Amino acid sequence: TAFTVVNTDDSGAGSLRDAIEQANANVGADTISFDSSLAGETIVLSDEILISDDVTITGLGADQLTLDGNGDSRIFNIDDSLSESEIIVELSGLTLSNGFAIDGGAILNYENLTITDCIVSGNSASNSFFHAGGGIYSAAGSLTVSGSLFSGNSGYSGGGIATVNTMLTVTHSTFSGNTAQEGGGINFESPYQNDIYTASVTSCRFLQNNVTGNGAGILFEHGQASVSNSIFTGNISDRVGGGIANYWTTLFVENSTFHQNYARVYGGGISNGGIFSSEGGGDLTLLSSTLSENSTVNNGGGYYSNYGLTRIFNSTLSGNSTLHSGGGINVGRRIYVDTYSAPNVEGPAELEIFNSTITGNTANHRSGIYTIYQIEVTNSIIAGNPADESYPQNSDKITATSSIIQDSIESLLDPVLRDNGGTTKTHALLPLSAAINAGDNSTASNAGLINDQRGIGFPRIFDGIVDIGAFESQSLHFLVDSTLDTDDGNYSAGNLSLREAIKLSNESASVDTITFDASLFDQTLLLYNELVITDDVTIIGHGAAHLTLSGDGTRRLFRIDDGDAETSISVELSDFTLANGFAYYNSGGAFTIWNHCPFPMSCLQTIRPAFYMAGLFSVPAT
Repeated sequence: TAFTVVNTDDSGAGSLRDAIEQANANVGADTISFDSSLAGETIVLSDEILISDDVTITGLGADQLTLDGNGDSRIFNIDDSLSESEIIVELSGLTLSNGFAIDGGAILNYENLTITDCIVSGNSASNSFFHAGGGIYSAAGSLTVSGSLFSGNSGYSGGGIATVNTMLTVTHSTFSGNTAQEGGGINFESPYQNDIYTASVTSCRFLQNNVTGNGAGILFEHGQASVSNSIFTGNISDRVGGGIANYWTTLFVENSTFHQNYARVYGGGISNGGIFSSEGGGDLTLLSSTLSENSTVNNGGGYYSNYGLTRIFNSTLSGNSTLHSGGGINVGRRIYVDTYSAPNVEGPAELEIFNSTITGNTANHRSGIYTIYQIEVTNSIIAGNPADESYPQNSDKITATSSIIQDSIESLLDPVLRDNGGTTKTHALLPLSAAINAGDNSTASNAGLINDQRGIGFPRIFDGIVDIGAFESQSLHFLVDSTLDTDDGNYSAGNLSLREAIKLSNESASVDTITFDASLFDQTLLLYNELVITDDVTIIGHGAAHLTLSGDGTRRLFRIDDGDAETSISVELSDFTLANGFAYYNSGGAFTIWNHCPFPMSCLQTIRPAFYMAGLFSVPAT
């Protein structure tokens, strides 16, 4: 049956409460919609509305219709009171605000609930011990959330969402400015040592959530969980886990960014494990993710673990910091406490790192990795983490295979974390980096690494041998940022000439691209000798009117020749002016081409006459 809400009254005919009561009384699935005249209106409730039967409630849009709990009432209680069955409830296109209750400020759920395109804002749950879910508390069934915003909600645990005994799925949603003791954005709990319940978080953002306890973005406890394609930024924890705190949950994190999160005690980006735990669980896999500029006062600026097995693949930890130990990673002591029997047992947390880059992290003690137990590092870079003489950048308990562990990143890595493609930022390998084609293929293959950190379109093994680190060098992009015609081997920022860029491209086996920095707009690059191109390359200027390559009137500008009569290369030049080139005999003043080179009309020529052909000489190419 279809019901339509036609007024903003709290009760009586045509009200939302009346429509839901009729739907509850009508056996079977019903639908409730709102008359268009209610656009821009707010329905203020004096008490919660019970939903006890299957229903779909479709609002006019979260920006068009608000349900208000008036600061002293929960909005929806979803419960059919039957433990042997679960109803299906769907809510969409609504703002739920100003709700208040002991558990579930806006919604208390015991059934199968789907929230789509909603705003859940400014709700709170009583801030006493164990009372949960400022926005939503789900104590059974399932909760599926998509396209929604949770902001400014508060509760003891789960400022935005708290769940227990619930299958949780959250996609394309934002959690911003929520506060709690535990789990600022989300608090997910599964029963003790029970992996039946799972949490899946995909394509979500966790921004500036705060907790006085653990897990400013998310707190996971027991069960199984995954986080993918998500961003955690500016979250603050007064204890552990600025981005995520994980306790005894088997957790998989993929294609995600943790940036500028803070935890006062442990794990500015991610904290894994419980200081006190019973047996089992707590394993974490980090794949194709970046932890950058996270910080903590105590241990593990980027990542902290004291329990379970951590495996890191194709990931970057950059610019994280701590005032104590382990700027990038801290792997500490594991302590078992069996609450049902007497003895305490302690042992190592385990860490394995594959094809990852750890650089630019700082700490007072072991700026790269701190560990008191042996860990394994393969095909990875741990370099450029500032250290003093008393405490080198890493602990000495690292078993490294096909890896680069050193103090400097000079000639090894781009020092700037950039968008080099893909969903997460990376440190590119510099041309001629010692990490290129220096890894172990079998290890990368056995780990199932098909792509580098950037994902599809960036194969993990390029040019036959895997690179060391999270970034696989492929088609290179050189940015010319100097007007000088030099080749002095200094490729640092502000010092890469066109001649050097072409030289580096010639040495690369891939089809490379050369472009020009914005500082060279409307500039003239004076060339004192011909530029020799011997490999595939595309060179793109700022436009013929805004960039000029000029000879001194005595030299050719380009010679394109791979030196092999049996092969040909492909060269594309566009968007600059070629001027003042000169050559004798069977040579072009601007070009001599012995290979394939499409010459675009977007390059203009002002060339002194040559003996046979003033601008271009090409044999036998096209």
